[in-house]
This record gives sequence, structure tokens and C-alpha cells, in this order.
Amino acid sequence: MSYADNYADFIVLNGPLYHLVNRSDRLQVLRECYRVLRPNGEIMAFGIGRISGLMYSLNSGAVFQEDYFKMVQHEVVTGVRSNSEGKNKTFLEAYFHNSIELSHEIKSSGFQVREVKGVLGQAWNVQALGDSVQDSQRRKRLMEVARLMEGMPDFSPKILCIGVKAAG
Repeated sequence: MSYADNYADFIVLNGPLYHLVNRSDRLQVLRECYRVLRPNGEIMAFGIGRISGLMYSLNSGAVFQEDYFKMVQHEVVTGVRSNSEGKNKTFLEAYFHNSIELSHEIKSSGFQVREVKGVLGQAWNVQALGDSVQDSQRRKRLMEVARLMEGMPDFSPKILCIGVKAAG
């Protein structure tokens, strides 16, 4: 980045980490963010959840398509989405984190991890979600589900890790 050291109070990384398959590239980005942040500055780093492709495939029926399922099998085990032949309508290549990996990468870059959260709850799986949100009883139940899942970031399609650069 072309910013001076200790330039920013806050950085949002929403995209770069899952577009970088190699860990060394992700760490380089995070270390650069650390350099640019002022002491006590915070980073919000987002990753795609390791099982998001599997959840999507179950919801959409893509789990029954052989090429898609093979791709998902590989990414659940390794974190690497490999669609190099372009057989599936998705990223050609991506990295899907679990919460421990994302937290470790943030720590390895010099940050203190303040918290790790799932960003998107399970309600995205609800058919006719718009109708359910309009119904007060169903909305109440969806909020109960959200509270139930709040501390389980690995069940979210997107994971957020908040890191802090320690004061000098």
C-alpha cells in the first residue's frame, strides 16, 4: 500500500484474503495492514467460511452435480477452492478459512485478536425468508436461531476476525 506507516485508525479487509490462495500472500497483506495502522488501530478481516460451499450446494441442489461436489470435497478438507477448468459458476480459485486459521493468520501478522464472529447466520437457508421476517413469530424464532449460533463462526458462510495493533 502506498500509505505511510501508522497512517490509519481502521482498516476493513473484505475480499483480499479469500482471493489469495497462498498463505504467504495473505500474511503479506495482513502485515502491510499492520504497518499502515496506528497503535491501537483495528482491522476487520473477513474470510469465507470453510463449509460455505458445502452449505450452498446442499441448499441449491449443486451437491448432486459431480463436478461441483468434487470441488466442495476438496475445499472442505484443504480450504482451497479449485475451479481451474471453469466447470462451475463460481470463483476459479479461492481460499476458504475456518475460524482458527483466520485468527492464527491475524495473530501471525502481529495483531492481537479481539474477537472472531460469524457474519451471516443460518437464516439465509430459510425458504421465503422475506415472508418469514414479516411474520412476528417466525422473526422471533429466527432471532433465537441467531443467538444460538452466535458463538459458532465456523457455521457461517462468512467469518469476521477483529484484530488490534498493540500500542507502541
